[in-house]
Amino acid sequence: MAIKINFNDQRTGLTIIDSYGRIEKIELHIKERTALVNLSIYNSAADKSLDPIKVMSYRIHGAKYDTYFTSSELQKVSQNSVERGYVYLKTLNDYSAAVDV
Repeated sequence: MAIKINFNDQRTGLTIIDSYGRIEKIELHIKERTALVNLSIYNSAADKSLDPIKVMSYRIHGAKYDTYFTSSELQKVSQNSVERGYVYLKTLNDYSAAVDV
């Protein structure tokens, strides 16, 4: 699973149309009610075996963690933590137009 997005590199000001985003790592810290989602961005799906052009990290905690990552929530929606990571990312402005690929 991955997402297709138009990635705007704020460093260079360039926008990469139809870039490929893939969650490479997700950490769930149940006692702290915290998740860490690492999203790697590639120029395209064909480049996913190369180094990513950007790695973004998102920390989700508190009520948002409860909404997306508790065991009861994962069971209720029949999704795993990576799938829920993509659902969460799509709630953010940068990924609201993302398409599953």
